[in-house]
Amino acid sequence: MLKSVTVVIASIFLTSILAADEPGPSKDIPELAPLSNWAGDWAGQVEKPTLRQPGPSKGVWIVEGRYLQQSWKIPVDDNNPALSATVISTYDANEKVYRQWQFMSDGTTGQQTGKWDAAANTMTWTERKPDGLTIVTKARFPNPDLQLWTITGTDRAGQMVFELSGNSKRQKK
Repeated sequence: MLKSVTVVIASIFLTSILAADEPGPSKDIPELAPLSNWAGDWAGQVEKPTLRQPGPSKGVWIVEGRYLQQSWKIPVDDNNPALSATVISTYDANEKVYRQWQFMSDGTTGQQTGKWDAAANTMTWTERKPDGLTIVTKARFPNPDLQLWTITGTDRAGQMVFELSGNSKRQKK
């Protein structure tokens, strides 16, 4: 009897541990693995053009691990309104490209294609807007808990319109 109670308790314990583990990317699509860099809880800061502390961000795998959903918030400050967004990322196996869609609280949207450079541990996302603006986001991961990023915008002539940079640090549970 004691042995069966121990087995039941062990089963419940192990099941709760396994259920608590966050799911990862689908094993059917190995190219999804780099998107795990954004999974988990993050805190960051904008360093350029001015130091600003964004709110938290969180990345979770959804739809059987085929999409990574990120949510982030930037609180209001003296020069900027509050802003939040949901970002969905995946790998398009047919086109052999990463895809990302952004939906922001101010009503703007974005759609990017990405390229993963495994040697540099860097993702480059590119979006071409109808007005000729090209936005390039580079996210480099020097280690699993640190993301260094830049976002640049250039016009049709290739002239820099804006540049942002910052970092994000994974928060330990």
